[in-house]
Amino acid sequence: MSSLHTLTTRNQDFLEHRFPGPLELRPRLRATIIGCLDPRVDPAQVLGLELGDAPVIRNIGGRITPAVLDILNLLALGFPAQIGPASEEAKGDLIVLHHNQCGITRMQGHPEQLAAAFGIDAADLAAKSVGDPHASLEVDVQVLRNHPGISDSYRVTGMFYDVTTGQVQITVPAQVTV
Repeated sequence: MSSLHTLTTRNQDFLEHRFPGPLELRPRLRATIIGCLDPRVDPAQVLGLELGDAPVIRNIGGRITPAVLDILNLLALGFPAQIGPASEEAKGDLIVLHHNQCGITRMQGHPEQLAAAFGIDAADLAAKSVGDPHASLEVDVQVLRNHPGISDSYRVTGMFYDVTTGQVQITVPAQVTV
């Protein structure tokens, strides 16, 4: 059986048994998740998201790149009430989800391509902590916290998923301002 046949058969099952009907465009949860493309780490599965709960942005390593920042800026255009200074209660959650055994670590032998993805010089790649998923989580949370408009609109949190146990832990808690 081909992958395409498997997927269309699964869609038919979804349509018949699990499709909830039309949903609102605005997510039910005030959260956006940024995670890795690794098929073992689907943020919707790992965090128990349902259709309509939250947008999920996925890329290699779940890293914060110029492309991810562009996506966040475009999302802001679609939901302008979420952008700009907000009280702590009104802020949404922006969650960065990294994991162990990430394939991005295998790309360290290609510094030019990695640096290009981050929009930096290859000489500056060490600052991105590509080989250490815990350190990379700290780096990416700081990038978001320092990006104009993000900290005004979102609580940025770093979460770490262990692919061997299935457990998610908050390793970089949100900074709550009073």
